[in-house]
Amino acid sequence: MRQLKPHEQKLLRKVNLYQWKRDDNNVREAKIIRKYGIQDREDYTRYNKLSGLVTKVVAQLRKLPASDEERIKMTEVLLDKLYTMGVIPTASSLDKCVELSASSFARRRLSVVVTRNHFTEQVSQANRYIEQGHISIGPDVVTDPAMHVTREMEDCLQWSQGSKVKRNVMEFNEELDDFELMGPLWLYLGLALALRAREFRCRVCCMRGASAAASPRFVIGSRSPARLSPYQRPSSSLSSSAQSARKMVNPIDALGQGSRLMVKEPAIVLTEKETAVFKVIMDTIHHFQLNTVPRAAGGWVRDKLLGKESDDIDIAVDDMSGETFAYKVKDFLATTSPNASCSSVGVVRANPDQSKHLETATLRVLDISLDVNNLRTETYTQDSRIPVVALGTPQEDASRRDFTINALFYNLRTASVEDFTGKGLEDLRAGIIRTPLEPTITFQDDPLRILRAVRFSTRLGFRLDDGIVKAASDPNIYGLLLTKVSRERWGV
Repeated sequence: MRQLKPHEQKLLRKVNLYQWKRDDNNVREAKIIRKYGIQDREDYTRYNKLSGLVTKVVAQLRKLPASDEERIKMTEVLLDKLYTMGVIPTASSLDKCVELSASSFARRRLSVVVTRNHFTEQVSQANRYIEQGHISIGPDVVTDPAMHVTREMEDCLQWSQGSKVKRNVMEFNEELDDFELMGPLWLYLGLALALRAREFRCRVCCMRGASAAASPRFVIGSRSPARLSPYQRPSSSLSSSAQSARKMVNPIDALGQGSRLMVKEPAIVLTEKETAVFKVIMDTIHHFQLNTVPRAAGGWVRDKLLGKESDDIDIAVDDMSGETFAYKVKDFLATTSPNASCSSVGVVRANPDQSKHLETATLRVLDISLDVNNLRTETYTQDSRIPVVALGTPQEDASRRDFTINALFYNLRTASVEDFTGKGLEDLRAGIIRTPLEPTITFQDDPLRILRAVRFSTRLGFRLDDGIVKAASDPNIYGLLLTKVSRERWGV
């Protein structure tokens, strides 16, 4: 037997062989304890026993006939309980219960949920904050990092009142908001200056026209050199240079002088991923025997018509909420294709006080992000500026969107482009940013659309409609932009 080398002896001294044998060499246990910040080893043992117990219960239930009333009742109770606890992604099948492990329960620990919701960056830091009393669920402060957090409890997770960490976070966010506020303000200032430049150009043209009529002898001839506008390039012809000297380019019009994007035919060519995702949506409708007409909407349709690719698709449904339809898609994939790539469903709640009127469900299917919502119509009462949102028709939904080029739909049933405003395709061909309704009404609904108009104009090389420029100069609209729109949405 050869003698151990120094590095081998060093490694051997670090290993307690007796303890290693007693722990059954459980590397997976140590990995889970370290990953989820489990402070008590008994917690891992408890999670392991729970997952094993559930597996045994499922095995006993499957021995009963599928039509047995007791099996059906107990299956519903078990699935509902586990789904409420958050340890299974969907309550559609017992197959999810068999996949339970210690990690399924460890992921619902308070410290892990706090980290997943971006309160902290590391689980160890979350453990420390919880023990110090910085985290509360509803009004109650929780100091146990091992507390199991259900789906309902996760919605009530927040910083505790009087927490110094919460105060520091709020102060930092306020400073960040002030910094990010400057960017959109400069955009709005540029829009206002461009409007003033247009008015100045009109006055100069009127003055020049009156001067030329009063003194016809002052005519720029071929022998006198013409003074060029800084916006114009020199021409080989002096006569054309003289004409360009009388022309001032409006900065607003200059935004639309980029490469013109032409749309000859309203046809959309789908990629393989898009075809697969749309097939999943249609198969979901057939599986649940729905009468839903799904439509791709918004920026995805616009970009596809302009020859640009996008992996973010807005889906509008006409007979249910976006959240309901999103869960049907997820349940369909979980039942028919368990190995298919599908994320959990997230819901962005409506906030009318901050001009966020529409509730949106988000999920990722086959590596494509889907934002699902319903077609909507809005009505206002006399004593409130907050609209009453209800299911609407495609025509009503298109009229409430920000711009005509974003009000186009792609019908998944007919595989055709729909333009319910009658102006979307025309404006897309002409390169114009226009609102479906009167610009003042559109901007009062969501003042952030002023900044979106400028961004679309610069990004696509489109020209702003005169009505948008006029409405954007209204001080009342700018006041709504500062007071009605949350700071987080300024970066939209």
